[in-house]
Amino acid sequence: MRVLALKPASFILACWFATRIIVLAGFLRAPHPSFSLIENWDGFYYHWIATNGYEYANDGNYHTIAYFPLYPLIVALFVRLGSAYDYAAIAVNNACFLATLFVIYDWVARRNGTPAARWSVAFLTFFPMSLFGSVGYSEGTFMFLTALTLRDFDRGRYGWATLWSGFASLARPTGIFLLPGLGAASVLEHRPRHAFLPAFAAVVGFLTMGAYSAQRFRDPFAFFHAQHVWHNESFAFAMQDWGNYLAYGSIYHGHWAIQLAATGIVAFLCFLDSKLHVAAKAILWLIIVGIEHFCWSSDFPFAVIGLLAFCALFYFRGELGATTTAYGLIAVIGLACSSGPVSIDRYLYGLLACGLAAALVLVRVPYLGFSLLVVFARELFYYSAAFAEHRWIS
Repeated sequence: MRVLALKPASFILACWFATRIIVLAGFLRAPHPSFSLIENWDGFYYHWIATNGYEYANDGNYHTIAYFPLYPLIVALFVRLGSAYDYAAIAVNNACFLATLFVIYDWVARRNGTPAARWSVAFLTFFPMSLFGSVGYSEGTFMFLTALTLRDFDRGRYGWATLWSGFASLARPTGIFLLPGLGAASVLEHRPRHAFLPAFAAVVGFLTMGAYSAQRFRDPFAFFHAQHVWHNESFAFAMQDWGNYLAYGSIYHGHWAIQLAATGIVAFLCFLDSKLHVAAKAILWLIIVGIEHFCWSSDFPFAVIGLLAFCALFYFRGELGATTTAYGLIAVIGLACSSGPVSIDRYLYGLLACGLAAALVLVRVPYLGFSLLVVFARELFYYSAAFAEHRWIS
């Protein structure tokens, strides 16, 4: 348990470095390993934006205007200074992801204690979606700015929170959820009027993209039309999509009874955990996590952990505070309604709130946490290898 005794900076670096080695090992399994593999899927479009700018045509096809500008702009700056694109893209994303971990640790340690801070870092680094904090994606940038926004808003630093909120909204469209989330927190906690400024700053991204689209393409909603093509987004609950998703995770695999039983046992063990012997805890949690992993196959990260984390957001609302709880619950519901199950695990991970809630569960049931980290490490390697081979992950 020497890792648990490390100082904060050493612990964060150890978790980050260990998991990035796993990601690298996965990439080395590709038939022809190279830095250009980070450009798979969305990475290709970020490369295009950074080197060629935006393009759009109202023809129902995929166009780069769907992606928000902050990450490719930062990478483009390094490219103009002489860096190769792949090196700059990797450096920016990894640096921002690592910085996110330091911000989260500082914030959670002061609010919920050191154990919660350590589990937050461990969860965020080992969770399979952390792959996207190391490739040519905007996840690291968005998570860093979101963490700064939530931390400074929670501490009453509204000027800084307003700045970070505006930048976060320029990193990803999901930054718009800071508007209702921080607004609701301000109302619930009876904060002063200027506390609403960080919430209003979350519209900067949409306003900027709208103004740019109107000037460049004569259509202020070009970016929204493009996103609709990418994700088939509509602000109504995607009943059929979610029904198919749940069916694929249960009926099609033929293990629906085992899944329901295993999920119920998870809840029961959380209650029984304090009465079990240490060895029994370790064995039972490893078995139950393995069963869930087997049942849900590749859907495991969201299907089980995402669901439990969402419930934990509400259950631990007192410890998390109104800022994290309101933002997390509103964002989760908004994502479920607007984009359906496609990439939902990656989007939920990027919100940070679910990860912080999950960490509070793992503080109370640490052997569940250790079992999950084992499974997460294996999945992180698999996801990295699949991404490098240009197979769809999320």
